[in-house]
Amino acid sequence: DPKLKQYAKNICKATIRSSDLTKKLLVFSRKGNFRSVPVNINDIINETAEMLNRSIDKKITIHQNLNANPAEVMGDPSLLQNAFLNLAINARDAMSHGGFLTFSTCNVKNKHNENQLMDEGSYLQIVVEDTGHGIPPENQDQNFEPFFTTKELGKGTGMGLAAVYGTIKQHKGIIHFDSNIDGGTKFYINLPQQVKPKTE
Repeated sequence: DPKLKQYAKNICKATIRSSDLTKKLLVFSRKGNFRSVPVNINDIINETAEMLNRSIDKKITIHQNLNANPAEVMGDPSLLQNAFLNLAINARDAMSHGGFLTFSTCNVKNKHNENQLMDEGSYLQIVVEDTGHGIPPENQDQNFEPFFTTKELGKGTGMGLAAVYGTIKQHKGIIHFDSNIDGGTKFYINLPQQVKPKTE
């Protein structure tokens, strides 16, 4: 029955959306499944860029400046890749007329707690930068809040950046951003670089 088939399809779609939303809520609350293994961030970004090149609008050019060496952190590769994808999707939505999306990595040190948000030590910094329309100043304080979205009804759950925030906190990292109207947005992520030695 074609009518019943359509109902079944709608039920399946709703179930998938609900499952995805639940996963994002668990990531935000840091209660989802989490595994900690050595992860090469440059490799994860390369894989993410390959996926995006096949699916993102061709008017958007993707650049990579992966200078971190070593590029390993302890973490969950799936959660980290989802975080980078969420940032890229937000960047895409901010560049409806095209632009540039750039992923960069480098190694940084926080000496004598120069940055009060981070412990002293070595960090891997990831920067995700777009040339989009920017985030209005009045929305910036709410950017990582669950369910906050400026997208039209039905086009976003408001959980993308909240899930990114939850993932980075779960990895004992920090995330912040700079944004200007018509001047693009830069997200900065710092992850502690304390990789456990591999066991035989």
